[in-house]
Amino acid sequence: MKVSLLLHNAYGVGGTVRTVYNLAHALAGSCEVEIVSVLRRRKTPVFDIHPAVTLRSLLDLRPGHGDRDHELSRRASAIVPPDEEFARFYNALTDQRLEEFLSRTDADVVIGTRPAINLYVARFGKASSLRIAQEHMTQSLIPPKVRAEMTRHYDGLDASVTVTEADARALSETLRDNAERPHVLAIPNSVPAPLVEPSDRDNKIVVAAGRLEDLKRYDVLIRAFAIVADKRPDWRLRVYGDGPVLGGLKNLTELLNLGDRVAFMGQYSPIEAEWVKGSIAAVTSDLESFGMTIVEAMRCGLPVVSTDCPVGPREIIDEGVTGFLVDVGDSAAVADRLLRLIDDDGLRHRMGSQALALSGAYDPAVVAAQYTKLFSTLLEHKKARTQRQLSTSSLRTTVTSAPAVASAKSAAPVVRRPSVITAAGTALDPPSNVVRVLPRYFARSVELSMSRYGRRHLYKRTRHIVGSRLGEFLNHLDARWSRSASTTTVDDDGAVRVRLDVPRNVRKDFALECQLRGTTTRFTVDLESEPDTDGPLRRLTGVFPADARPAVDGVWDLYLRAVGGRRHRITAGTRDVRALLDPARQPGDEPFRWHIPYATQNDRLSIRSFQRERHAELDEIAVEGAGLVLRGRVFGVTPGPTPPRVVVRARHSDDIEVSYPGVWQTGRDFRCELALDRLVRVRLTRHDDFDVWLVADEGAEPIRMQRILSDIPWKKDMNRYPEVRVSEETDELLVREYPEPNLFVKPYFTPAEEFSIFVSDK
Repeated sequence: MKVSLLLHNAYGVGGTVRTVYNLAHALAGSCEVEIVSVLRRRKTPVFDIHPAVTLRSLLDLRPGHGDRDHELSRRASAIVPPDEEFARFYNALTDQRLEEFLSRTDADVVIGTRPAINLYVARFGKASSLRIAQEHMTQSLIPPKVRAEMTRHYDGLDASVTVTEADARALSETLRDNAERPHVLAIPNSVPAPLVEPSDRDNKIVVAAGRLEDLKRYDVLIRAFAIVADKRPDWRLRVYGDGPVLGGLKNLTELLNLGDRVAFMGQYSPIEAEWVKGSIAAVTSDLESFGMTIVEAMRCGLPVVSTDCPVGPREIIDEGVTGFLVDVGDSAAVADRLLRLIDDDGLRHRMGSQALALSGAYDPAVVAAQYTKLFSTLLEHKKARTQRQLSTSSLRTTVTSAPAVASAKSAAPVVRRPSVITAAGTALDPPSNVVRVLPRYFARSVELSMSRYGRRHLYKRTRHIVGSRLGEFLNHLDARWSRSASTTTVDDDGAVRVRLDVPRNVRKDFALECQLRGTTTRFTVDLESEPDTDGPLRRLTGVFPADARPAVDGVWDLYLRAVGGRRHRITAGTRDVRALLDPARQPGDEPFRWHIPYATQNDRLSIRSFQRERHAELDEIAVEGAGLVLRGRVFGVTPGPTPPRVVVRARHSDDIEVSYPGVWQTGRDFRCELALDRLVRVRLTRHDDFDVWLVADEGAEPIRMQRILSDIPWKKDMNRYPEVRVSEETDELLVREYPEPNLFVKPYFTPAEEFSIFVSDK
C-alpha cells in the first residue's frame, strides 16, 4: 500500500510537520510512504527523514528556481478561501500543481494535513484512492467561510481525522448538513520514545516549552512562579522556545524581580534532553489544538500542571494521576499545584511514573496501527459500496445485453487491494516492487546517523528484501561522516563521553580530534568499539578528558577523523548533560575544571571549557531595596580568618573602585551586600560599566566573579535582572536649577560569563 502525506512545507519546522514525520516513519515499516511538500524553500528539511520515506515538492520557491516568479503565482487561488490562515501562500500555480498531482498519483491513500490542502484532496482526489483529511487546527479557530467550504466539498473525502475527540464532535457538527459527509474520528498525534533515560524528578526545575506567543500565556506561568519563588526560592523555571512575546516576558520577570529564578533558554533540539533535566512540566495556554508538549513531557517522566483549556489537555492529562488541570488564566491555581508537587516528593515521583507509563499510548507505532486499521476499514467500505453499485447496475441491464454488462463492469471504480508483507519482506497479492522495509534494519541509530558508506552497506544488506527503489535511494544519497549524529553524556569526573555510529563494513580506525577554536592547538582521542550489536553500524566511544590540555578557557570543536584520512565535524545529536546539574558533581578545590558540550548554530558538536587555578562562582543575585546581595563560592582558595571583600572597579579606569566587606558562610560560601548609592557617586560619565571582583584574603589577587557551574554554555541573555533606582545626594540650590537625575543600576553578565554592573543617568 502506498501512502502519500501532503504538507504545506515539509522542509520547515512546526508541530504539524513533526507529527507527520513521526507518522510517516512509523508507517514506513509496512507501507510505501511519501511526503509531498506543497512548497519548498530550503535545500534540505529541518527534521531527519527515515531512509525509506520519499520526500518531494510541488513548488520550488528557492532563489533561482522557476516557480519563484511564475506568472500563475500572481493570480489568486480558485480553491482556497481568502480567510484560510495560509491563503496567501496559495494561488493559481498551487491550484494547477495540486490538481495535477492528485489526478495522477498512484497512491492508495492520500492524506491532507490542513484545511487548504484538504479542500484540494476533496475536490481533485481520485475516486480509486482513499482520501483522508487530517485536521490539526482546532475547529473553533477555523474561519466561518472556510468551514462553509469544508461543508460544501468534504463529501469528496472518505474520512476526516482530528487529533482530539472534542474536535471530532465539533467537525461532525460542522458537516451535519452534508448528506455524503466523510467518516469522522479522532486519532491523536504521536511522540516517539525519547533517546535519553527518563527524568529522576530530583532537580529543582520546572520546565515549559513551546512557541512564545500570546495564545500560550506564559505570562500566567511567570506570575504563578513568582508566588512559587517567594515560598521555595531554591526552585527555578526554565522556558524553552522563541517567539514574538519573548521581550515582554523578560520585562515581566524584571518587573517581578525574578532574576535568577526564571531562565529563557531559547530553542533546543532535541528537546527531550531538556525535559529530563526538570522535575515538573507546566502548560498555561488559553487554547491547545492537541498538546504536543504535554505528551513530550510525559514521555520523559514528568508530571504536568496545565490549564484546562480547549481542547487537548483534558484528553491527555488524567487529573490527579498524571498531573493537574486548573482554570485558564488562574496563576494562583497554577502556583498551588506546582507547590503541591514541589512539597510532596512522593506525589511528584508517583505522578511522573504514571505519566511515563500512560504516555506509551502516543507512541508512533500505536498511532500508526490506528491509521492502518482505518485504511482497512475504509477499503472494506469502499469495496462494499462498489459491489452495491455493480449490483444495482446489473439489475438495470437486460439479460441479453452482454456487451452493456461488460461496459458497466469496466466503468466501475478500481479498488486496489492492500499488499500483505510476509516475514521475509515479500509483497503478496498483488506483487509489487515498492519499498518494503523490515523494522529491524531501521533502528533509531540508523535513522539519526548514516554515512555514505553505511548507506551503501545497508543497500547491499537489504536489496533482496526491499526492492531496487530503496537501494538506489540509499546508494545515491550523499551523506558524509559529519552526518553521523553523536550521543553525548558527562561522566562523574567531568569528562565528556561522545558516542558515534559508523558503518560496520568500513575497516578503518577512527579518532576523535579536538581543536581549540581560533588556534592550531589540537589533540586526538582514540575511539573504542563497544560490544558488537546487530545491524549495519558499529558504535565507537571517545572521551574528552576532564584535564584537557592546554588548561585554558575556550571552545573545543570536535571532529571525526579516519586515521590517515580526512576529518569531518560531528553533528551534535542528543546531548544528555543533566549530570552537570548534580551538586554532588561540582569541581573540587583545585584546579577548577568545567566542560559543557553544546550544539553550535549549524548543529555541530563543541565543548565550552573553563580551566583555571582559582574561581569565584556567583550563585545568586538578589535585589533588596537599593542594594544587591551576592552569594557564591570559591574554588582553589582556602577561606582564612580574614573576611572576603568584593571590589567593584570602573571598566575604563582601574583607579576608580568601591570596596564592600563580605562574610564567609559555610565552607567556601561567601555573602556580600552592595550599597549602590556608593557606586553611583564615583561614576565618571552618564553611562558607566563596573566589573565585580572578589578578594578572598588580604594581599591575594582579586578573582573575577563569574557564573559557570551549570549545563548552559552561554548564559548572557538567559536571565533578566531589574533596574534599581538610586537616589543621589544633590545640593538643594543645584536641584532647583537642574532636576535631580534618574539614576539606575542594572546587574548583568558579559559574554565571558563575568558579572558586571551598569550605571545609567536617564
